[in-house]
Amino acid sequence: MQSLQMASFLMAVCHTVIVVQDWFADPNFLRFVLTAEMLKPTTSSHDQSRSSSEDIAESFPHLVFVQNKCTPGDFSPENVAAMSQTLDAVFTKSKLKYKGHISMDASLALGKEKQHQAPNLFLLPRRLSEQEEKRRSEGDAVPGYQDGGRLEQLASLLTLQVGSMPKQHI
Repeated sequence: MQSLQMASFLMAVCHTVIVVQDWFADPNFLRFVLTAEMLKPTTSSHDQSRSSSEDIAESFPHLVFVQNKCTPGDFSPENVAAMSQTLDAVFTKSKLKYKGHISMDASLALGKEKQHQAPNLFLLPRRLSEQEEKRRSEGDAVPGYQDGGRLEQLASLLTLQVGSMPKQHI
């Protein structure tokens, strides 16, 4: 109950809420996010020139879904498309702003295509253990999405995109 109250409060006061999960499509967790939206206290804008419906629409945060500890198979276009479709199906009636600002494609992330309306979904690979890192540096391991260098690149891209998301007055 306390975590639900905290999530609702964060949705009321934050411009962007980052939702991090270790595996995708936990239905209970997605229901938790929707419940937190329903229980979110309403906030109003200080600008009196707008109608009340505009004030309510602007008080909902941007949602960014980050899947942590991904395997190489999670990065396949089919899996990313399935994850995006799941988020669309779950949040289609939500007022949370879950689309359009975060992308793993650098050309979309840098604003070259303005009409990108996929869910804000970002995947991060699993960090290697010290033993795996040692084997990799000795040349015994096959490189792939699970290496630390790729993780650092993706984390940097995610940080840049989250920092450049639009912020509205709450």
